Amino acid sequence: MGTAFPTTGNNVNTRLTSTYRAANGSLWKVPAYYTVDMQLSYEFGKTKETKDWYDRTRVTVGVNNVSDNLAPFISSGSEDNTDKSTYDILGRFVYFELAKKF
Repeated sequence: MGTAFPTTGNNVNTRLTSTYRAANGSLWKVPAYYTVDMQLSYEFGKTKETKDWYDRTRVTVGVNNVSDNLAPFISSGSEDNTDKSTYDILGRFVYFELAKKF
């Protein structure tokens, strides 16, 4: 009968002191992981002498994890099969911000 994780002899509670091995006996390696985040902002009327009602309004659009990289599989992850404190499990995230200074 197979197990849910492809490692042997692991205990999640002793994760820091254990050496993780794959089912074939080799060391378990977590692949490299990177994300690219981008943000673009524009502030209206920042350098104008006379101010209109919309001046000092900032519009921001951003994307976290542009390439939508998935968090790496970690065999000792007890939930979601990864380390949520280290890796982003949401994937690509797009946001919009509108801010006004008075």
